[in-house]
Amino acid sequence: MTYPSGPGSARVVYYNYPTSGVGGALSRLDNVAADGDGTTKYAQYTYLGASTMVKVAHPAVTNGLNLTYGTGRPAGDESFVQRLEKLLARRLLPGEPGRPRRKKATK
Repeated sequence: MTYPSGPGSARVVYYNYPTSGVGGALSRLDNVAADGDGTTKYAQYTYLGASTMVKVAHPAVTNGLNLTYGTGRPAGDESFVQRLEKLLARRLLPGEPGRPRRKKATK
């Protein structure tokens, strides 16, 4: 991608993808750099599993700068909800876990 940098010059930023491994197979962004080889990186991405980004490192920043994301619990973790319901002694989700709630017919 080319950004305008002022009169008569432009700044080119490269989005680099791995050529092998899981990242290559899934076409996940590996880094954003000043060159196509990724020698001068602006951002380096770390993933957990197939698609969850957990860290963005900025090695070009003096002393480094890292942004980390908590992995948390996966959406729809029914065992967690069930344990919480038992602890609170009440239902948190309507109906059975994993099934949509049916509306009752009115007469």
